[in-house]
Amino acid sequence: MDLQKIISSLKKPQKIRTREEKQLAESFDLIDGILYRIHHESADLQNMRTLFVMLKSMRKYLAVRFHDFAGHFGMEKVVQMIRKQFWFPRMTSYIKQHIRQWVVCAYSKVPGGKSQGKLNSISPGSRPFEVIHMYFLFPFVISTSRNKELLVFIDNMTKFLRLRPCLSCLTKNVLKYLDEFTNDFGCPRRIVTDRGSCFSSSLFEDYCKQFGIKHTLNSSQRPQANGQVESINRILIPMISSNVQTESHKYWDNILPEVQRCINWSPCKSTGKPPFEILYGYTPVKLGYFPQYLLPTSNEYVKLTESLRDAQENIRVAQER
Repeated sequence: MDLQKIISSLKKPQKIRTREEKQLAESFDLIDGILYRIHHESADLQNMRTLFVMLKSMRKYLAVRFHDFAGHFGMEKVVQMIRKQFWFPRMTSYIKQHIRQWVVCAYSKVPGGKSQGKLNSISPGSRPFEVIHMYFLFPFVISTSRNKELLVFIDNMTKFLRLRPCLSCLTKNVLKYLDEFTNDFGCPRRIVTDRGSCFSSSLFEDYCKQFGIKHTLNSSQRPQANGQVESINRILIPMISSNVQTESHKYWDNILPEVQRCINWSPCKSTGKPPFEILYGYTPVKLGYFPQYLLPTSNEYVKLTESLRDAQENIRVAQER
């Protein structure tokens, strides 16, 4: 595709454009001398995105920023993130070829899919953080900050994630970060955990009773039954592995804020949207991603009720597959 020809066609008045020039200019617009791709997200012509067209010399930069520096996600998710704001021809093939060059990505990815008879799904709540999942991921190398466990919080509706490194999986550490979580997002109605001693202790049960929280324990016979945990681990474990070099394993807890941001800002397969967008109603602009060229979409500030309703429906559809 010759972008220069498209620009030349757009500069001409529509009345004097040839048929070929009209076809070239279709779905493009020239704003302040900058070329944009007009993308309609649905049959509704008012619901559209204006995407900055990347020149050939700038495409490698996008691939590096959205893959190498953004959690080493798979091809489908990387393309989905880029297409939120940018466009260039044959993007999928280009990103696929870029990711193939990363050997560590090929070795660290965990096969997806539901294991028959093992994974159970929990219906999404009626509001964010009504139902949350908590679990520990370990063992890690003891970090320079003396952390060796990772406490994970997941909202069952928005899929919003919070990561907190811990020295050990004691109940007092769990309650410390649960207090922090409830101060930020409010008290959940239900908490789903495994049967680890930190969650099955009388101290944790007393905490739940005090604040009227229903505590659901997974079966000790089938700890893998929590489908939400299995799903996030397929993303979280490879991301940490891909972003921590062998010689710097003792600094694994330093990258957690970036890992958390990458997951919360990237589209979730079950909801179709980033957890951040579902929760707050807008897509955050990443630093260094040509903000001066990004134009607001026609629905930049989405209605939260619509976004949450869409997330609930998409989760139900995903669970039925």
